[in-house]
Amino acid sequence: MSSVLKRTLRALRIGRILGVDDVKETYRRTLVGPLWITIGLGVQVGMIGVVFALIFSAEVKTYLPYLAVSLVVWNFLQQSISDGCNAFIKSGRLIRQLPLPFMAYVQRILWKQTFIFSHNFIVVPIVFILFGYGLNESAFFFPLGLAILLANLGWIVVVVGIVSARYRDLPPIVQSLLTMAFYVSPIIWMPTAIPVGYRGVILGLNPVYHLMEMVRGPILGEIPQILSIVVTISLAVVGWVVAWLLLRKLGPSIAFWV
Repeated sequence: MSSVLKRTLRALRIGRILGVDDVKETYRRTLVGPLWITIGLGVQVGMIGVVFALIFSAEVKTYLPYLAVSLVVWNFLQQSISDGCNAFIKSGRLIRQLPLPFMAYVQRILWKQTFIFSHNFIVVPIVFILFGYGLNESAFFFPLGLAILLANLGWIVVVVGIVSARYRDLPPIVQSLLTMAFYVSPIIWMPTAIPVGYRGVILGLNPVYHLMEMVRGPILGEIPQILSIVVTISLAVVGWVVAWLLLRKLGPSIAFWV
């Protein structure tokens, strides 16, 4: 048990170092660094929010806070999975030269995307203040929801990273699937837009919806439903079993694929 803990802590430490270095490298020689993403997201929330509030006949002061939280969480989820496809491919040189734990490369992705998520989150309190939208006691569930989301993103990055290293066709397929998920999930449209009779199928069977709700719900004043909690925790357990089996069986081959 102690050796497992040591390897885990080592992977976290190395992943953090690599992730921070990735962020620095991406925004080197820029004036405001990663805040360019935040500025772009803020403009996107403002423009889409006003237009779609009119299309959906929704109140701007209600819809914009919902849209701001939704886009911030969605960008975190989508970018983590997209970047995860290249988790081992872009670290090919390190994998071939150094005997680092494979989870370090997974943590590299999650550290980088969590950092971007943290400064993109600045958009949320700004929108909340502008429209007088406040938090309530449900916000205490936010850390738990974020932890569950990260747990799921971890195994997803492992799986797509391994498969992408072996089959380079997977990244564009994943991008197409994420685009589809964006439109069929309540991100720019609200769950109440779906007739009650269809919510069980469109929302209940949609894992993206449940993952989003674990983080979005507490911020918007709603405690996550029991169904979302059960689905996301079950996904994490089953997903990590699959990820562990793949790492154990295919881990030694990754160095030859990248």
